[in-house]
Amino acid sequence: MAKHLGGGCALPVFTYGQDYQLAVEAWLFGTILAFGFLQRVFTAYALGALLLVELLEHSLLTAEGIRRKLLAAVGFTAVWQGIGMVRAPVGTAWGPATSGSYAYLPVSTSDSTALNADLLLDRFRFDAGSLPEDLADFAGPFISTMMGGRRMSLVDFSIPSLGTQGLDGLWLLLGGSLLLAVGRIVWSACRGHALPWDPRLKFATYLILIGAQSSAVYVLSQCGRLSPTTMRYRLLTVLCLVGIVAYHAVIERRPLIRRFTLGVVGCWAVVALWGHTTLLADFLRDPPVNNRQELADYLVANDIQYGYGDVWDVYSTVFFSDEQVILSSQALWFIQEYEWIVQNHHSEAVWITRGRCDGGTQVTEAHYICPRAGP
Repeated sequence: MAKHLGGGCALPVFTYGQDYQLAVEAWLFGTILAFGFLQRVFTAYALGALLLVELLEHSLLTAEGIRRKLLAAVGFTAVWQGIGMVRAPVGTAWGPATSGSYAYLPVSTSDSTALNADLLLDRFRFDAGSLPEDLADFAGPFISTMMGGRRMSLVDFSIPSLGTQGLDGLWLLLGGSLLLAVGRIVWSACRGHALPWDPRLKFATYLILIGAQSSAVYVLSQCGRLSPTTMRYRLLTVLCLVGIVAYHAVIERRPLIRRFTLGVVGCWAVVALWGHTTLLADFLRDPPVNNRQELADYLVANDIQYGYGDVWDVYSTVFFSDEQVILSSQALWFIQEYEWIVQNHHSEAVWITRGRCDGGTQVTEAHYICPRAGP
């Protein structure tokens, strides 16, 4: 609804109900963003993509745009500080019983947010020398592997199965259709037919930007160590590919080209579904052994209550033992209370390793119990 003024100008006029609704939506956005960011820093990609879309459509720096961001900031801050104040007397982001009064350390109400950001920055490793090779690997084999563009054994992804995923040669169809879609998108944008901030295309643009941020941060931060074991950190790249296909489907005026792109996507979905269905059937028919459950059962049965182990084994084993066994990580500490408990029982603690040790006992196919840590 607009009100016309002299000179042919039109200004938006909001009713009380519309204005209230926009305010609530902005506040809810900030609130949800805060919960997401406190849980996982990758949620920040959503904010970055939204800001970029609004910047493209020139709504970010308008009075209404600034007002919405301020309301969102209020919601974000309220959740951030509120959770911090509620949690401070009972524990910090390091886990139960790790409050300032327990550890005799100062506690910030925003420690979980700071912790998330610190962990992200601590793991960011940039190496300009490896960047060209990383970009080539990422755009080729890595994307192909993630999308199932070639057949690979599931054990290469640390999945306990003799099965495979993907289809050899599928990368040609996937890569060709994506390049075609990108080309048509660029051509259409250059001719001014369909711009990224068009109302029909904003959501597709939003998805593309989220995936692009995820890909860029992953490539720039891995210091030449792209690996299937770290692929989980860039799974949001899939959103970029989905956004490209969605964008192309909206703007493509030639039915044959649109059908080709959607047909390739359908073929890819069938291949992915087949891989997931086969793996599920395999697990139902012959469930894999859970090494950490076996380890927890052995420790409980043998009245071993304390120990040291690898960070990837420690917390899951404690969970499977229902905290009848308390283990300390040799690297990262996520639950400080466990570390103090084990340190106070150092002479009773055993070492849990993934390699043979003198006088050790193999209790699973991957774990050995080594002699007690000693006095």
